[in-house]
Amino acid sequence: MKALRHVVPAVLASVALTSCLGGGNGATTYVRGVNLVTDSPDLEFTIDTVDVSSATYGAMTPITGAHPGSHAIQVAGVNPSNLVTQPLITYTPFGTPVNETFADTVGYTVVAYGTVSDPKFLVSSDTDLESQVPQYEVIYKIMDAATKGPPVIVYITAPGAGINTRIEVAKLNFGESTSDSSLTIAIPAGLLNTGTTLSLNLTIELENALTGEDVIPPNTLTVTEQERVLFVIADNIGPGTTPIVIDALAGAAGASASGVLFANPADDAELAFANVTATAPPFNVIGGLNLQSTLASNIGFGQKSAYGSVNSGVAGTIAAPTADPSLLTFLVSFASQADQSYTEYAVGPLPMIVGVVLQDDRRSVPVEGEFRFLNAAYEFEFGPAMDIYLVPHDAGLNILATNGNRPPPNYSAVAFKASTPYLQVAAGIYDAYFANTGTSDIILGPVVLTIANGAITTYVFTNEANGVLELLSFNDAK
Repeated sequence: MKALRHVVPAVLASVALTSCLGGGNGATTYVRGVNLVTDSPDLEFTIDTVDVSSATYGAMTPITGAHPGSHAIQVAGVNPSNLVTQPLITYTPFGTPVNETFADTVGYTVVAYGTVSDPKFLVSSDTDLESQVPQYEVIYKIMDAATKGPPVIVYITAPGAGINTRIEVAKLNFGESTSDSSLTIAIPAGLLNTGTTLSLNLTIELENALTGEDVIPPNTLTVTEQERVLFVIADNIGPGTTPIVIDALAGAAGASASGVLFANPADDAELAFANVTATAPPFNVIGGLNLQSTLASNIGFGQKSAYGSVNSGVAGTIAAPTADPSLLTFLVSFASQADQSYTEYAVGPLPMIVGVVLQDDRRSVPVEGEFRFLNAAYEFEFGPAMDIYLVPHDAGLNILATNGNRPPPNYSAVAFKASTPYLQVAAGIYDAYFANTGTSDIILGPVVLTIANGAITTYVFTNEANGVLELLSFNDAK
């Protein structure tokens, strides 16, 4: 077990890039970063004011070469798009630079946590981050960056490496880590092709070191030989009651990695209900943890309920008109994940109304807004799909075939009941246009979208009772 360094702010001068960062230029140490800043946008890790590499929330950067000595570490937000093409990516620094000394031939993992107004860092030393892991081996490490969790006992199981029952590998408090550990994958008997890439099921679980109770029951990550695995214990920002989760990051030596979230499967998920069918009555929705609790009441057209708890694993709801709760109109069953958030949208037409469930992002970011679209316009039930265009307010849109610079849609062929991913943008005013796919036939727009910092919005393209098209907006942020 190793104590991680909590690096503290210092007043630091800028240092020229050529004097501090390496690459193939004689670098003798390597650095990687993990973004656990709970309200961050895409986060850029900087060394001596030089932008090095970025990571989304829960992800890890590739390694960056550096020379030994004292360096200024900081994080910066990748400035979101304002829908005007920019020549360069730009950044906004967060917090105050901190001073860290890198030793010769030693690698470092920098975990950024806290908030954009007060980012903090944990720094752990590593061995040979840049070196390829030997054949048949997997290297793993565990760091505790959870400010809200108890001290934990860490267990692993890896049958393919001879660990058939769980073994204790560490007792960790916040700010501590294990050293790098190696697992050797057993070569299957009778394997003729020695070039076959072997895989390993690596299971991790956490117990409360004070009470012995399970905090994170066994969760399994499948990895391949010659990969490095970093398990970071992090604060849970989802709706469940377990205070921590595990961010599992795996990849080849030196590579970036997207995090896999390991939560306590006993934790709840949460669900809201939105009525987006103008000809439908107000609904009551029954669901909750016992499938009998009232989850939402009297939700009329254009309204969205508060979020309520539903079980993780498989969740279900039943909707009925508020005026006649015995008339069960439609039911929904969907796969739900612990500590995740969802909204069920009642999408018509009324005779065939169904619940469309989308997973929500509720992690508000104070330096950008985000939004997505759901196509719930029942007049297009059988097509055509929608092309969606986004432009700065009052910029206009020319998608006529005669326009030699006709812009492509931001989202193409969005079918009925389908949604777009969330889009992160700078706060401001934008215009949205909807057109039949592959044509210049604009059927709605410009619709003005006012996006505020911290806002998370789902816009639903639907019909009013008289058939006129409109765009409803629903708040997804906490």
